[in-house]
Amino acid sequence: MSAIFPDQRVDDLNVAAPIDSIGTYLDIHSFGEVILSSWGFTSTIPPNGDGILSLARKYAFFNNYAPQLGSLGTVDGSTKDYAYGKFGVPGYTIELGTAFFEDCSYFENSILNKNFDTLLYAAKASRQPYTIPLGPDTTIQSLNIPYVAGQNITINATADDTRYTNGAGTPEPIQNINQAEFTINTPPWSPSATPIAMDANDGVFNQTQEEINSVVDTTSLPPGKHTIFIRSEDSDNNWGAVSSIFLDIIDPVLAPTISGTVIAVSYTHLRAHETLRY
Repeated sequence: MSAIFPDQRVDDLNVAAPIDSIGTYLDIHSFGEVILSSWGFTSTIPPNGDGILSLARKYAFFNNYAPQLGSLGTVDGSTKDYAYGKFGVPGYTIELGTAFFEDCSYFENSILNKNFDTLLYAAKASRQPYTIPLGPDTTIQSLNIPYVAGQNITINATADDTRYTNGAGTPEPIQNINQAEFTINTPPWSPSATPIAMDANDGVFNQTQEEINSVVDTTSLPPGKHTIFIRSEDSDNNWGAVSSIFLDIIDPVLAPTISGTVIAVSYTHLRAHETLRY
């Protein structure tokens, strides 16, 4: 851990880590379908308890496990406690499945599918784990075909501030969506990013779930693969996790050659092998 995480909190168990701390620690176990967090060695709520629990509730939205502060009992010397106590990094133990040794088909058909998106969200939120989970999630509709440079492309997405599984304790607060934005090829937190505002489909941002859209002008985009980053903010000014999608641009000169031709493109995904046909 010391080779990966900066030391972001003082060595006083009563002092919170800074709200802009970076990094997340996950300890993957079996079994129990629960998401455990700090502290394990005491029932005292950790100084960053609200933020730790908010992130656990986001994880639980995807795998439908039970999120909680603390462990199932007293656990001394756990690595999740060390991650938080030493570095200020929120640490979790995710107890997978319903048995220590699961049937392979059950793992592949249930456990893997439930937890893949949990782990993906963990990666997204690790940039600022105490603040990103407070904001809305953004899901993007797929772009399935290449586009010719100069075309205007409409991007459609959904901003949603309700994606928590609350479990025990006070329910997670939710807010209306306040705004959404996208950037091209540069993530929005980069100083060189140029965010472009997106619109609510119904004309006004005033709901906890909003369908959003924007037109992408591809005139200045060279041929090749580009990345569209999208994120949304709630009315408490919390920006949620960024989602992204590839945008393939082809040269207009080549467009007549490609038009009407069936091109088989095979790619390997983390969970499936598929063939796209254009």
